[in-house]
Amino acid sequence: MDGGKKLARWYRELAQQLSAGLPLTRAVAMAGGPPARDRRRMERELQAGRPWKDVLESAGRWLPAEDRPILNSSADSGRLVEVLLRLSKKHALLADQRRRAIGTCIYPIIVLHFGALAVPARHLVTGDLDVYIHQTGTVLLPLWGLIVLLAWGARGRHSWFQAAVRLAPLFRAYSRRQALADLAFSLDAQVTAGLSIVNAWENAGHACGDSRLRRAAHRISAAARAGEEPGAALDREKPFPEDFVSLYLTGEKTGRLDENLAHLAEIYTDRAAGSLRAASLLYPKLLFIAVALWVAYTVLLFYAGYFDQLDPFMHD
Repeated sequence: MDGGKKLARWYRELAQQLSAGLPLTRAVAMAGGPPARDRRRMERELQAGRPWKDVLESAGRWLPAEDRPILNSSADSGRLVEVLLRLSKKHALLADQRRRAIGTCIYPIIVLHFGALAVPARHLVTGDLDVYIHQTGTVLLPLWGLIVLLAWGARGRHSWFQAAVRLAPLFRAYSRRQALADLAFSLDAQVTAGLSIVNAWENAGHACGDSRLRRAAHRISAAARAGEEPGAALDREKPFPEDFVSLYLTGEKTGRLDENLAHLAEIYTDRAAGSLRAASLLYPKLLFIAVALWVAYTVLLFYAGYFDQLDPFMHD
């Protein structure tokens, strides 16, 4: 099972068991999903009287760093169940998007493997096995290395991976919209959990995975710490779209900020999913066309060379 699915399951089952009246000490171990050893360790630490915040900080890498302050504050404010359900929904959606992204990549990878194996196949006919292995390896080894590198970058959310994603038009739109969705969701969860708006903006900047939004969030947090309304500071920030700013300001003025933030998270999650669907249709087709042209070009070169070899005999 995908790590995001496991985490979403743990949050959901933990919320269900707390709602049923189980103590947190027991519920953290009984809820399935992440490694059982780590969950039992968390249970023992809670039973020994260790603070919930410290227990969260000592959890394994399966528990995202951006979720930990939200879980701690929501427990302090008595809204842990509500926040757990929101986190479960978020990670389930992200896991579904990752599954779609992986599915998008599988077909192009298969096409590339087919081209790498089929194009030099003429060397198998002529008995040049060493040449065939060399030519296929020249394509496949860098391809496998690139796949491993991209998987590592995506898993660790490294800045260079985010920059690489933004080079592709549709993936750039997906990355941008998903970052806005993550920021809105993080703000909503933290406001719901009872965090101050200063800390909420600071933490949301780290959670969104976009460097421009992160810097803007830090500036908004600093302005709020100085006594300015976050909405006024937000209105000056270029990275945020007009509808994002408008809904935030409306929620801030009407006292329904949490509702508007949840709505913004849904809006941009849907837009990000639309960009991902468009990319899943476009890029495999472009790659298939490129491989088909490559195969056709190689075949033409082969026959051109073959006829050049025959030409002297045809004129004798």
